[in-house]
Amino acid sequence: MADRRTTGYEFAHLCLGVFVDADGATTLAEEYRVRSGDLRGFGARQWDAKHKVLTELFPAQLTRAARPFAEALDAIRPGSDVARGDLEEALGDLICALGVYRTYAVGSTPLGTE
Repeated sequence: MADRRTTGYEFAHLCLGVFVDADGATTLAEEYRVRSGDLRGFGARQWDAKHKVLTELFPAQLTRAARPFAEALDAIRPGSDVARGDLEEALGDLICALGVYRTYAVGSTPLGTE
């Protein structure tokens, strides 16, 4: 039997759905677009917000998180011409694409995509 421990995101998502009227959410989104002039969808605005927080509030943490990737790349491909800044940017993009703010990874167990 598979281990189904979760962090509560699934349950919270279901519970919060009780408080969100789909028609009201659509109306609010449209009003936001009209007033802000931002015609992008929520996902694009969310990604930009995550990226801004990551690069403006946590640049040192991003640099520190990218260090093991740079070291692994150096070990695998000595003399590689991939710049540290490019590794940080790629890691930042990956972090911004995560659906949750914590992965709760354990050791070398692969993360699920559910």
